[in-house]
Amino acid sequence: MTLRLRSSPEFDGVDPSLKPPCDRLTRLHYVKHGPVQPVDGFVRSADRRSFCTEWYVRFPWLEYSAAKTAAFCLYCRLFAVDIATSSSGGQVDAAFISGGFNCWKKALEKGRGFLKHIDSQSHAFTARAYRSFMLAKAKQQIL
Repeated sequence: MTLRLRSSPEFDGVDPSLKPPCDRLTRLHYVKHGPVQPVDGFVRSADRRSFCTEWYVRFPWLEYSAAKTAAFCLYCRLFAVDIATSSSGGQVDAAFISGGFNCWKKALEKGRGFLKHIDSQSHAFTARAYRSFMLAKAKQQIL
């Protein structure tokens, strides 16, 4: 199984199903290397469905866990703790943070799966937190 952009030794054996980082330096490393996006080795479910690599293009935040054969959200894994403790964070979508999403039949159905997640308040907050983190990182590089 090939992992995209994971050439750093610190990321050997990294899987999105593992506990997400909570300190700034580890987050910075995750952000620098991007989501875990294997291109092969997807296990088919009982109904003969599996994860599709084409989904990475439409949902660049999407990660795939070989250990759990499930999908996760990079933004939510990295920043959900921050928004869950804020007063405006709303309810966190646990399936894309710790449990994993693997109902491939419903992955692209309207109001379900990835489309439901991307429209969720928690994803919107974590996407903003991700962008803010990236802007802060860019400003630090300029200074």
